Amino acid sequence: MTLCDFEMYNKETGDSMAKLIYDFNNLLSDKIGNKNGVAEQDINDISEFLRKAQETVFVNPSAEHQAVFDILEKVDLSAIKKLASEVRQSCENFVVLGIGGSSLGSMAIFEALVDNGYIYMPREKRGGPRFFVEDSIDPEAIGGLLTAIDLKETVFCVVSKSGKTTETMTQFLYFRDLCEQQFGDDWVKHFVVLTDDNQNFLHDYAKENNLPMLIIPTQLGGRYSVLSAVGLFPSAVLGLNIENMISGAKSMLKVGKTQNVWENAPLLSAAINYINYKRGKNITVMIPYSETLNIFDDWFCQLWGESIGRNKTADGRILEGNNRIGQTPIQVTGPSVQHSQFQLYLEGPDDKTFTFVGIKNFKKDIKLPPKICEVFDKEIPQNKTFGDLLNIERVASERALTMFGKPSETIIIEKADEESLGKIFMFFILKMLFTGAMLGITPFGQPAVEYIKREVARLVDASIEQETQHTIVL
Repeated sequence: MTLCDFEMYNKETGDSMAKLIYDFNNLLSDKIGNKNGVAEQDINDISEFLRKAQETVFVNPSAEHQAVFDILEKVDLSAIKKLASEVRQSCENFVVLGIGGSSLGSMAIFEALVDNGYIYMPREKRGGPRFFVEDSIDPEAIGGLLTAIDLKETVFCVVSKSGKTTETMTQFLYFRDLCEQQFGDDWVKHFVVLTDDNQNFLHDYAKENNLPMLIIPTQLGGRYSVLSAVGLFPSAVLGLNIENMISGAKSMLKVGKTQNVWENAPLLSAAINYINYKRGKNITVMIPYSETLNIFDDWFCQLWGESIGRNKTADGRILEGNNRIGQTPIQVTGPSVQHSQFQLYLEGPDDKTFTFVGIKNFKKDIKLPPKICEVFDKEIPQNKTFGDLLNIERVASERALTMFGKPSETIIIEKADEESLGKIFMFFILKMLFTGAMLGITPFGQPAVEYIKREVARLVDASIEQETQHTIVL
Protein backbone atom coordinates (compact mmCIF):
# COMPACT_ATOMS: atom_id res chain seq x y z
CA MET A 1 0.00 0.00 0.00
CA THR A 2 1.18 3.50 -0.75
CA LEU A 3 1.65 5.52 2.40
CA CYS A 4 -1.08 8.14 2.39
CA ASP A 5 -3.96 9.59 4.38
CA PHE A 6 -6.28 7.17 6.14
CA GLU A 7 -9.94 8.07 5.68
CA MET A 8 -13.10 6.82 7.40
CA TYR A 9 -16.24 6.95 5.32
CA ASN A 10 -19.83 6.31 6.26
CA LYS A 11 -20.10 2.96 4.50
CA GLU A 12 -23.74 2.41 5.49
CA THR A 13 -24.98 5.53 3.70
CA GLY A 14 -22.34 5.55 1.01
CA ASP A 15 -21.40 9.10 1.95
CA SER A 16 -18.06 9.79 0.28
CA MET A 17 -17.22 12.70 2.54
CA ALA A 18 -14.62 11.70 5.11
CA LYS A 19 -15.80 11.91 8.73
CA LEU A 20 -12.28 11.48 10.04
CA ILE A 21 -8.92 11.61 8.32
CA TYR A 22 -5.76 10.19 9.88
CA ASP A 23 -2.76 11.75 8.14
CA PHE A 24 0.58 10.13 8.99
CA ASN A 25 2.62 11.58 6.11
CA ASN A 26 4.74 13.73 8.43
CA LEU A 27 5.84 10.71 10.46
CA LEU A 28 7.54 9.14 7.47
CA SER A 29 11.22 9.10 6.58
CA ASP A 30 10.60 10.35 3.05
CA LYS A 31 9.14 13.54 4.58
CA ILE A 32 11.31 14.20 7.66
CA GLY A 33 14.43 12.11 7.02
CA ASN A 34 15.76 8.82 8.33
CA LYS A 35 16.81 10.13 11.76
CA ASN A 36 13.28 10.75 13.03
CA GLY A 37 11.15 9.30 10.25
CA VAL A 38 9.63 5.83 9.95
CA ALA A 39 9.84 3.87 6.70
CA GLU A 40 7.24 1.48 5.34
CA GLN A 41 9.68 -1.37 5.93
CA ASP A 42 9.98 -0.44 9.61
CA ILE A 43 6.26 -1.16 9.99
CA ASN A 44 6.38 -4.31 7.88
CA ASP A 45 9.28 -5.61 10.00
CA ILE A 46 7.11 -5.61 13.12
CA SER A 47 3.94 -6.97 11.52
CA GLU A 48 4.01 -10.13 13.67
CA PHE A 49 4.55 -8.00 16.77
CA LEU A 50 1.51 -5.93 15.83
CA ARG A 51 -0.57 -9.03 15.24
CA LYS A 52 0.23 -10.21 18.77
CA ALA A 53 -0.69 -6.79 20.15
CA GLN A 54 -4.09 -7.08 18.48
CA GLU A 55 -4.44 -10.56 19.95
CA THR A 56 -3.75 -9.19 23.42
CA VAL A 57 -6.47 -6.57 22.98
CA PHE A 58 -9.13 -8.54 21.09
CA VAL A 59 -8.44 -12.31 21.02
CA ASN A 60 -7.25 -12.88 24.60
CA PRO A 61 -8.49 -9.73 26.33
CA SER A 62 -8.36 -9.14 30.05
CA ALA A 63 -11.61 -8.37 31.86
CA GLU A 64 -10.64 -4.69 31.72
CA HIS A 65 -10.05 -4.82 27.97
CA GLN A 66 -13.37 -6.54 27.44
CA ALA A 67 -15.23 -3.99 29.57
CA VAL A 68 -14.07 -1.18 27.27
CA PHE A 69 -15.67 -2.87 24.28
CA ASP A 70 -18.68 -4.40 26.03
CA ILE A 71 -19.93 -1.01 27.18
CA LEU A 72 -20.70 -0.05 23.57
CA GLU A 73 -23.21 -2.91 23.35
CA LYS A 74 -24.40 -3.16 26.93
CA VAL A 75 -24.85 0.47 27.96
CA ASP A 76 -28.56 1.07 28.63
CA LEU A 77 -29.21 4.13 26.49
CA SER A 78 -32.95 4.01 27.22
CA ALA A 79 -32.43 4.20 30.98
CA ILE A 80 -29.90 6.99 30.56
CA LYS A 81 -32.20 9.02 28.31
CA LYS A 82 -35.24 8.49 30.56
CA LEU A 83 -33.48 9.74 33.69
CA ALA A 84 -31.76 12.52 31.73
CA SER A 85 -35.11 13.76 30.41
CA GLU A 86 -36.48 13.95 33.96
CA VAL A 87 -33.43 15.86 35.18
CA ARG A 88 -33.37 18.14 32.12
CA GLN A 89 -36.93 19.25 32.82
CA SER A 90 -36.63 19.54 36.58
CA CYS A 91 -33.65 21.81 37.13
CA GLU A 92 -31.98 25.01 36.03
CA ASN A 93 -28.48 23.90 37.10
CA PHE A 94 -26.88 20.50 36.52
CA VAL A 95 -23.66 19.96 38.49
CA VAL A 96 -21.34 16.98 38.04
CA LEU A 97 -19.40 16.08 41.18
CA GLY A 98 -16.42 13.96 40.17
CA ILE A 99 -12.70 14.04 39.56
CA GLY A 100 -10.34 12.61 36.92
CA GLY A 101 -12.06 10.05 34.73
CA SER A 102 -15.35 10.79 36.46
CA SER A 103 -15.44 14.34 35.11
CA LEU A 104 -12.98 14.92 32.25
CA GLY A 105 -15.04 13.00 29.69
CA SER A 106 -18.25 14.92 30.29
CA MET A 107 -16.28 18.18 30.37
CA ALA A 108 -14.63 17.33 27.04
CA ILE A 109 -17.99 16.54 25.46
CA PHE A 110 -19.56 19.74 26.78
CA GLU A 111 -16.72 21.94 25.52
CA ALA A 112 -16.65 20.26 22.10
CA LEU A 113 -20.36 20.06 21.32
CA VAL A 114 -22.22 22.76 23.23
CA ASP A 115 -22.29 26.36 22.02
CA ASN A 116 -19.74 28.68 23.58
CA GLY A 117 -21.40 30.83 26.24
CA TYR A 118 -24.11 28.21 26.82
CA ILE A 119 -24.38 28.72 30.57
CA TYR A 120 -24.89 32.47 30.09
CA MET A 121 -27.79 32.03 27.66
CA PRO A 122 -31.43 32.36 28.78
CA ARG A 123 -33.26 29.06 29.30
CA GLU A 124 -35.34 29.41 26.15
CA LYS A 125 -32.17 29.64 24.07
CA ARG A 126 -30.30 26.90 25.92
CA GLY A 127 -33.19 24.45 26.01
CA GLY A 128 -31.67 22.66 28.99
CA PRO A 129 -30.06 23.34 32.36
CA ARG A 130 -26.82 25.20 32.87
CA PHE A 131 -23.89 22.81 33.17
CA PHE A 132 -21.15 22.85 35.79
CA VAL A 133 -18.43 20.40 36.81
CA GLU A 134 -17.02 20.64 40.32
CA ASP A 135 -13.83 18.58 40.22
CA SER A 136 -12.08 20.44 43.01
CA ILE A 137 -12.18 20.51 46.79
CA ASP A 138 -10.66 23.98 46.77
CA PRO A 139 -12.95 25.92 49.12
CA GLU A 140 -12.72 28.98 46.88
CA ALA A 141 -13.99 26.95 43.93
CA ILE A 142 -16.86 25.48 45.92
CA GLY A 143 -17.76 28.90 47.29
CA GLY A 144 -17.71 30.31 43.77
CA LEU A 145 -20.09 27.60 42.56
CA LEU A 146 -22.53 28.38 45.37
CA THR A 147 -22.61 32.03 44.36
CA ALA A 148 -23.52 30.99 40.78
CA ILE A 149 -26.35 28.55 41.51
CA ASP A 150 -29.58 28.39 43.47
CA LEU A 151 -29.77 25.05 45.30
CA LYS A 152 -33.52 24.76 44.86
CA GLU A 153 -33.02 24.75 41.07
CA THR A 154 -30.02 22.40 41.08
CA VAL A 155 -29.45 18.67 40.56
CA PHE A 156 -26.07 17.21 41.53
CA CYS A 157 -24.73 14.19 39.63
CA VAL A 158 -22.34 12.30 41.94
CA VAL A 159 -19.86 10.19 39.94
CA SER A 160 -17.55 7.70 41.63
CA LYS A 161 -17.17 4.11 40.46
CA SER A 162 -15.54 3.04 43.72
CA GLY A 163 -18.09 4.98 45.73
CA LYS A 164 -15.39 6.19 48.08
CA THR A 165 -13.35 8.75 46.15
CA THR A 166 -12.25 11.15 48.87
CA GLU A 167 -12.78 14.38 46.94
CA THR A 168 -16.13 13.40 45.43
CA MET A 169 -17.57 11.97 48.66
CA THR A 170 -16.52 15.12 50.53
CA GLN A 171 -18.31 17.26 47.94
CA PHE A 172 -21.39 15.03 47.96
CA LEU A 173 -21.83 15.03 51.71
CA TYR A 174 -21.25 18.77 51.91
CA PHE A 175 -23.88 19.60 49.27
CA ARG A 176 -26.19 16.94 50.66
CA ASP A 177 -26.09 18.62 54.08
CA LEU A 178 -26.77 22.03 52.53
CA CYS A 179 -29.78 20.64 50.67
CA GLU A 180 -31.14 18.88 53.74
CA GLN A 181 -30.89 22.13 55.71
CA GLN A 182 -32.94 23.90 53.05
CA PHE A 183 -35.33 21.21 51.86
CA GLY A 184 -35.57 18.62 54.63
CA ASP A 185 -36.38 15.15 53.32
CA ASP A 186 -36.70 16.57 49.80
CA TRP A 187 -32.92 16.81 49.59
CA VAL A 188 -33.07 13.49 47.70
CA LYS A 189 -34.71 15.25 44.73
CA HIS A 190 -31.46 17.08 44.10
CA PHE A 191 -29.10 14.12 43.59
CA VAL A 192 -28.38 11.44 40.99
CA VAL A 193 -25.67 8.81 41.56
CA LEU A 194 -23.34 7.06 39.09
CA THR A 195 -21.36 4.22 40.69
CA ASP A 196 -20.69 0.50 40.30
CA ASP A 197 -23.01 -2.26 41.42
CA ASN A 198 -20.87 -3.51 44.28
CA GLN A 199 -21.32 -2.66 47.90
CA ASN A 200 -19.59 0.63 48.54
CA PHE A 201 -20.39 3.74 50.53
CA LEU A 202 -22.04 5.67 47.68
CA HIS A 203 -23.98 2.70 46.28
CA ASP A 204 -25.35 1.72 49.69
CA TYR A 205 -26.16 5.30 50.62
CA ALA A 206 -28.02 5.83 47.35
CA LYS A 207 -30.09 2.67 47.85
CA GLU A 208 -30.92 3.53 51.44
CA ASN A 209 -32.18 6.96 50.38
CA ASN A 210 -33.83 5.89 47.08
CA LEU A 211 -31.58 8.14 45.00
CA PRO A 212 -31.77 7.64 41.22
CA MET A 213 -28.74 5.56 40.23
CA LEU A 214 -27.01 4.51 37.02
CA ILE A 215 -24.42 1.73 37.11
CA ILE A 216 -20.80 1.94 35.93
CA PRO A 217 -19.37 -1.54 35.12
CA THR A 218 -16.94 -2.58 37.84
CA GLN A 219 -14.19 -3.61 35.41
CA LEU A 220 -14.40 -0.38 33.39
CA GLY A 221 -11.54 1.92 34.33
CA GLY A 222 -12.43 5.54 35.00
CA ARG A 223 -10.28 6.98 32.24
CA TYR A 224 -11.91 4.56 29.77
CA SER A 225 -15.46 5.30 30.96
CA VAL A 226 -16.40 8.29 28.79
CA LEU A 227 -18.65 6.12 26.60
CA SER A 228 -20.54 4.75 29.59
CA ALA A 229 -23.14 6.56 31.72
CA VAL A 230 -20.22 8.66 33.04
CA GLY A 231 -20.05 10.64 29.80
CA LEU A 232 -23.38 9.76 28.22
CA PHE A 233 -25.71 10.77 31.06
CA PRO A 234 -24.47 14.39 31.29
CA SER A 235 -24.54 14.48 27.47
CA ALA A 236 -28.16 13.37 27.42
CA VAL A 237 -29.06 15.97 30.07
CA LEU A 238 -27.62 18.55 27.69
CA GLY A 239 -29.80 17.20 24.88
CA LEU A 240 -26.98 15.65 22.85
CA ASN A 241 -27.42 12.59 20.63
CA ILE A 242 -25.77 9.79 22.61
CA GLU A 243 -26.76 7.13 20.04
CA ASN A 244 -24.57 8.89 17.46
CA MET A 245 -21.68 9.04 19.91
CA ILE A 246 -21.86 5.28 20.46
CA SER A 247 -22.27 4.72 16.70
CA GLY A 248 -19.09 6.70 16.02
CA ALA A 249 -17.17 4.72 18.64
CA LYS A 250 -18.41 1.41 17.20
CA SER A 251 -17.26 2.37 13.70
CA MET A 252 -13.77 3.11 15.04
CA LEU A 253 -13.74 -0.12 17.02
CA LYS A 254 -14.48 -1.98 13.78
CA VAL A 255 -11.49 -0.26 12.18
CA GLY A 256 -9.32 -1.24 15.16
CA LYS A 257 -10.07 -4.91 14.51
CA THR A 258 -8.82 -4.69 10.91
CA GLN A 259 -5.74 -6.90 10.55
CA ASN A 260 -4.05 -4.89 7.79
CA VAL A 261 -2.12 -2.21 9.68
CA TRP A 262 -2.27 0.15 6.68
CA GLU A 263 -6.07 0.13 6.97
CA ASN A 264 -6.11 0.34 10.77
CA ALA A 265 -5.52 3.94 11.87
CA PRO A 266 -5.32 3.40 15.68
CA LEU A 267 -2.94 0.46 15.28
CA LEU A 268 -0.77 2.28 12.74
CA SER A 269 -0.59 5.35 15.00
CA ALA A 270 0.34 3.13 17.96
CA ALA A 271 2.96 1.27 15.90
CA ILE A 272 4.71 4.43 14.71
CA ASN A 273 4.52 5.93 18.19
CA TYR A 274 6.05 2.73 19.61
CA ILE A 275 8.96 2.95 17.17
CA ASN A 276 9.46 6.61 18.06
CA TYR A 277 9.29 5.85 21.79
CA LYS A 278 11.97 3.19 21.41
CA ARG A 279 14.07 5.83 19.65
CA GLY A 280 13.88 8.12 22.67
CA LYS A 281 10.70 10.10 21.98
CA ASN A 282 9.47 9.98 25.58
CA ILE A 283 7.20 13.04 25.28
CA THR A 284 4.02 13.23 23.21
CA VAL A 285 2.46 16.62 22.52
CA MET A 286 -1.24 16.92 21.69
CA ILE A 287 -2.13 20.11 19.80
CA PRO A 288 -5.82 20.66 19.02
CA TYR A 289 -6.44 23.63 16.74
CA SER A 290 -9.76 24.55 18.31
CA GLU A 291 -10.64 25.92 21.72
CA THR A 292 -13.56 23.48 21.76
CA LEU A 293 -11.11 20.57 22.04
CA ASN A 294 -9.15 22.00 24.97
CA ILE A 295 -10.68 19.66 27.55
CA PHE A 296 -10.47 16.73 25.13
CA ASP A 297 -6.74 17.39 25.36
CA ASP A 298 -6.95 17.08 29.16
CA TRP A 299 -8.90 13.83 28.79
CA PHE A 300 -6.18 12.46 26.51
CA CYS A 301 -3.42 13.44 28.94
CA GLN A 302 -5.09 11.51 31.76
CA LEU A 303 -5.67 8.50 29.52
CA TRP A 304 -2.06 8.47 28.39
CA GLY A 305 -0.27 9.42 31.61
CA GLU A 306 -2.15 7.10 33.96
CA SER A 307 -2.05 4.18 31.54
CA ILE A 308 1.56 4.22 30.36
CA GLY A 309 3.61 5.14 33.45
CA ARG A 310 4.81 1.78 34.82
CA ASN A 311 7.70 0.25 36.74
CA LYS A 312 6.42 -3.28 36.22
CA THR A 313 5.56 -5.37 33.17
CA ALA A 314 2.31 -7.27 32.72
CA ASP A 315 4.09 -10.51 33.69
CA GLY A 316 5.34 -8.99 36.95
CA ARG A 317 8.94 -8.12 36.02
CA ILE A 318 10.17 -5.08 37.97
CA LEU A 319 11.78 -2.32 35.89
CA GLU A 320 14.52 -0.10 37.28
CA GLY A 321 15.82 3.35 36.41
CA ASN A 322 15.60 4.32 32.75
CA ASN A 323 14.09 0.94 31.92
CA ARG A 324 10.85 2.09 33.48
CA ILE A 325 8.13 2.80 30.96
CA GLY A 326 6.52 6.16 30.36
CA GLN A 327 5.78 8.75 27.72
CA THR A 328 4.82 12.13 29.12
CA PRO A 329 1.74 13.71 27.51
CA ILE A 330 1.80 17.48 27.05
CA GLN A 331 -1.37 19.53 26.55
CA VAL A 332 -1.25 22.72 24.49
CA THR A 333 -3.60 24.49 22.08
CA GLY A 334 -3.00 26.09 18.72
CA PRO A 335 -2.36 28.72 17.63
CA SER A 336 -1.32 30.14 21.03
CA VAL A 337 1.35 27.42 21.37
CA GLN A 338 3.07 28.87 18.29
CA HIS A 339 3.87 31.93 20.38
CA SER A 340 4.91 30.09 23.53
CA GLN A 341 6.54 26.69 22.99
CA PHE A 342 7.17 26.12 19.29
CA GLN A 343 10.68 27.55 19.49
CA LEU A 344 11.47 24.69 21.88
CA TYR A 345 9.67 22.15 19.71
CA LEU A 346 11.44 23.19 16.52
CA GLU A 347 15.02 23.73 17.69
CA GLY A 348 14.96 21.79 20.97
CA PRO A 349 15.76 18.13 21.72
CA ASP A 350 14.48 15.30 19.53
CA ASP A 351 12.50 13.76 22.38
CA LYS A 352 8.94 14.53 21.24
CA THR A 353 6.29 13.34 18.85
CA PHE A 354 3.31 15.52 17.96
CA THR A 355 -0.38 14.96 17.28
CA PHE A 356 -2.46 17.71 15.68
CA VAL A 357 -6.26 17.61 15.82
CA GLY A 358 -8.17 19.87 13.46
CA ILE A 359 -11.77 20.55 12.50
CA LYS A 360 -12.60 21.03 8.83
CA ASN A 361 -15.94 22.79 9.22
CA PHE A 362 -16.78 24.86 12.29
CA LYS A 363 -20.36 25.09 13.57
CA LYS A 364 -20.07 28.86 13.55
CA ASP A 365 -17.60 30.73 11.39
CA ILE A 366 -16.82 34.37 10.71
CA LYS A 367 -15.47 36.03 7.58
CA LEU A 368 -12.08 37.64 7.87
CA PRO A 369 -12.17 41.45 7.93
CA PRO A 370 -11.32 43.03 4.54
CA LYS A 371 -8.42 45.03 5.97
CA ILE A 372 -6.56 41.81 6.81
CA CYS A 373 -5.11 42.22 3.29
CA GLU A 374 -2.98 45.04 4.65
CA VAL A 375 -1.51 42.77 7.34
CA PHE A 376 -0.44 40.15 4.80
CA ASP A 377 0.34 42.77 2.13
CA LYS A 378 -1.53 40.69 -0.43
CA GLU A 379 -5.05 40.11 -1.65
CA ILE A 380 -7.05 37.61 0.39
CA PRO A 381 -10.11 35.87 -1.11
CA GLN A 382 -13.26 37.48 0.24
CA ASN A 383 -14.75 34.17 1.36
CA LYS A 384 -11.87 33.32 3.75
CA THR A 385 -12.95 32.84 7.37
CA PHE A 386 -11.47 32.68 10.87
CA GLY A 387 -11.85 28.90 10.62
CA ASP A 388 -9.83 28.91 7.42
CA LEU A 389 -7.11 30.96 9.08
CA LEU A 390 -7.05 28.61 12.09
CA ASN A 391 -6.51 25.63 9.79
CA ILE A 392 -3.90 27.53 7.77
CA GLU A 393 -1.97 28.14 10.98
CA ARG A 394 -2.22 24.44 11.84
CA VAL A 395 -0.85 23.44 8.42
CA ALA A 396 1.95 26.02 8.74
CA SER A 397 2.88 24.52 12.13
CA GLU A 398 2.83 21.00 10.70
CA ARG A 399 5.11 22.09 7.87
CA ALA A 400 7.49 23.85 10.25
CA LEU A 401 7.89 20.66 12.28
CA THR A 402 8.44 18.73 9.06
CA MET A 403 11.09 21.18 7.90
CA PHE A 404 12.94 20.72 11.20
CA GLY A 405 12.63 16.93 10.93
CA LYS A 406 10.18 16.48 13.82
CA PRO A 407 7.58 13.68 13.63
CA SER A 408 3.90 14.66 13.65
CA GLU A 409 0.55 13.11 12.78
CA THR A 410 -2.75 14.86 12.14
CA ILE A 411 -6.35 13.89 12.77
CA ILE A 412 -9.00 15.92 10.96
CA ILE A 413 -12.67 15.57 11.81
CA GLU A 414 -15.26 16.85 9.37
CA LYS A 415 -17.06 18.74 12.13
CA ALA A 416 -17.38 18.58 15.89
CA ASP A 417 -20.47 16.45 16.38
CA GLU A 418 -21.44 13.42 18.46
CA GLU A 419 -20.38 10.86 15.87
CA SER A 420 -16.95 12.41 15.31
CA LEU A 421 -16.34 12.74 19.03
CA GLY A 422 -17.22 9.07 19.54
CA LYS A 423 -14.70 8.22 16.83
CA ILE A 424 -11.79 10.16 18.29
CA PHE A 425 -12.49 8.96 21.85
CA MET A 426 -12.27 5.37 20.61
CA PHE A 427 -9.29 6.15 18.37
CA PHE A 428 -7.15 7.18 21.34
CA ILE A 429 -8.52 4.45 23.62
CA LEU A 430 -7.50 1.84 21.04
CA LYS A 431 -4.15 3.52 20.46
CA MET A 432 -3.50 3.31 24.20
CA LEU A 433 -4.53 -0.34 24.44
CA PHE A 434 -2.37 -1.30 21.46
CA THR A 435 0.55 0.68 22.89
CA GLY A 436 0.19 -1.05 26.26
CA ALA A 437 0.27 -4.43 24.54
CA MET A 438 3.38 -3.50 22.54
CA LEU A 439 5.17 -2.26 25.66
CA GLY A 440 4.18 -5.35 27.62
CA ILE A 441 2.39 -3.43 30.37
CA THR A 442 -1.08 -3.46 31.87
CA PRO A 443 -2.65 -0.09 30.94
CA PHE A 444 -5.30 -0.27 33.65
CA GLY A 445 -5.38 0.93 37.23
CA GLN A 446 -2.96 3.38 38.80
CA PRO A 447 -1.22 1.35 41.52
CA ALA A 448 1.33 4.00 42.49
CA VAL A 449 -1.40 6.62 43.00
CA GLU A 450 -2.91 4.42 45.70
CA TYR A 451 -0.10 5.65 47.95
CA ILE A 452 -1.59 9.15 47.85
CA LYS A 453 -5.02 7.80 48.78
CA ARG A 454 -3.59 5.89 51.74
CA GLU A 455 -1.63 8.92 52.86
CA VAL A 456 -4.71 11.14 52.69
CA ALA A 457 -6.59 8.64 54.87
CA ARG A 458 -3.69 8.56 57.32
CA LEU A 459 -3.34 12.35 57.54
CA VAL A 460 -6.99 13.41 57.57
CA ASP A 461 -7.25 13.29 61.37
CA ALA A 462 -3.73 14.60 61.99
CA SER A 463 -2.29 18.08 62.34
CA ILE A 464 -0.20 18.79 59.26
CA GLU A 465 2.97 20.75 59.88
CA GLN A 466 5.40 21.74 57.17
CA GLU A 467 8.86 20.33 57.78
CA THR A 468 11.14 23.15 58.86
CA GLN A 469 14.45 21.59 57.86
CA HIS A 470 15.69 22.73 54.46
CA THR A 471 13.01 25.39 54.05
CA ILE A 472 13.28 29.11 53.47
CA VAL A 473 10.78 31.45 55.10
CA LEU A 474 10.38 34.74 53.23
